[in-house]
Amino acid sequence: MFNRKRKIEIKNRLISLVSLLLLALLLLDMRIYYVQKKYSTKETGNFKGNHKQYENISDLNYSLLDREGESIFQYETKYKVVIDSMAFRLNNLNQNLENIMAFNYIMQSEDKDFSFDNVVKSGGKLYYDVSQESFDKINSLKNIKGIYTYKAQEKKKDDNWKIENMVTSTKGFALVENKDKKVETKEVDKSEKSLEMVINKELENNKDPKIIFERDHEGLYGEGEYEIPEDNLNIKLTLDNKFQKIVRDVLAKEDYKTFKNAGAVLIDSTSGEVLALAQKDESAPNVVLGSGSINGYEAGSIFKILTLEAAMEEKGISLSDKLRCDGLVCKKEKIHGTISIKEAFEVSCNDVFSKLGAQIGTRGLLDFAKDQGVFSLALGLDEKTGMETKGDVPENVSITNLSIGQSMQTSLIQMAGIISTVVNEGEYVEPYILKDFENQKGEVKKEFKELRKNVISKKTAEDLKSVMNSTVLEGTANITKIEGVEIGAKTGTAEALGGELHGWFLGYFKHGEKYYTLGVMVPNIKNVYEDRKPGGGNTAGPIFRDIVLELTKNK
Repeated sequence: MFNRKRKIEIKNRLISLVSLLLLALLLLDMRIYYVQKKYSTKETGNFKGNHKQYENISDLNYSLLDREGESIFQYETKYKVVIDSMAFRLNNLNQNLENIMAFNYIMQSEDKDFSFDNVVKSGGKLYYDVSQESFDKINSLKNIKGIYTYKAQEKKKDDNWKIENMVTSTKGFALVENKDKKVETKEVDKSEKSLEMVINKELENNKDPKIIFERDHEGLYGEGEYEIPEDNLNIKLTLDNKFQKIVRDVLAKEDYKTFKNAGAVLIDSTSGEVLALAQKDESAPNVVLGSGSINGYEAGSIFKILTLEAAMEEKGISLSDKLRCDGLVCKKEKIHGTISIKEAFEVSCNDVFSKLGAQIGTRGLLDFAKDQGVFSLALGLDEKTGMETKGDVPENVSITNLSIGQSMQTSLIQMAGIISTVVNEGEYVEPYILKDFENQKGEVKKEFKELRKNVISKKTAEDLKSVMNSTVLEGTANITKIEGVEIGAKTGTAEALGGELHGWFLGYFKHGEKYYTLGVMVPNIKNVYEDRKPGGGNTAGPIFRDIVLELTKNK
């Protein structure tokens, strides 16, 4: 008795549900008939219009490539549905009801406000972004007039201070005086001679890649045809995606969570090609280039590489010569007594290096540094908008401070450049990041080469290379000692105005038959540790070590 009553109840519910569904279909049928009648070609006049539609398939008209020809930018696919309302009015409900109803259902699942009435009222083209699933379903529908679909590539939005975004942006921010004589921050074009604008100039004749859809006399659109201009140029940088990922992964390690930021640059020592350039927080001004820091950062003891080179070249100093440390510049607890130049470099003795600086003189040491790219733009990015800094040396800087890297500002990319001189037997190779411009076939249309010049003797370079290696084996840089890997390095802990500290670690390593330059800088390290005194050796040093370990673990 109960089961029979239950069955009757279920049957009544099904009848009600079917009735509602039929009513909904009837209302939709009437609505489509109304729309079709109201906006039919008879009501709106003869069907005319452009038979071809052109759509951009990318928001960029160039590709940014790494040295292996792989895309540096990451893209996401957008699934586009376009409704040409004039052609859409030609749909015949009696002939294609099922597909039209299915299209309406799919579009309403993507946009709850979608309606055929709004489509035909628009009088133009309507664009919709849909999911891949809906895109595929719509493409399976047949003979719906006035619609076409395509895929477009859009560059993923990411941090402005990533090097790849910096070199391709033509806009920046600068302090300018307004009409009321007040200084304000304003978006401006970058300088014409900047690397960014050089790139932009080469690409000015590029055309947007498109897909073209042709409509027949019945209002149906065919398959799209792609139009990729063969003469469009692409940018190839010296960066290597694999190395970039390694450096970024190391900088993001949990071990370095107390560092607000940290930057690293990897360079092919022989060619000058910048293989990786990244920082932990790439939403902040780029610390590798000194971006946004006005003049850069105090270099600290890594500047002693230049001081020693100049002393050996200009004053005939040798590594075995001895000088006395009385603690006048070194702290009293670090009085080293009489030590050799080699030992002074290994323990980073400020007294000895200030005495070497006094022999060279301020002008001589500055000229020596400038000859190796220090205090000039390394990559040529826009200085006006703070993309890269030249650095700065006050006119009245004392030779004591200059010789140990204090009271002056530079950038990590500049200081990394000086390592090439040590590795290349005295030949300085300027770092560079723009490799060439290529067409769509990969043919090189314009190539860029490094600047090379001899600045010190082979003997001086060999001595510097040796003492940097011994500093890793038994000196202040021994945190980066790795079994089976040749490494030479120098630490630096620089004191800035206001008492803030910056940690540096700069050197070379050999992998296979090639030498690489690696520089790491951690700004503002004064309070990063609670249990120890921070310095270049225990902040930038571990990052240097971890990067080398990752790069050399695959023989």
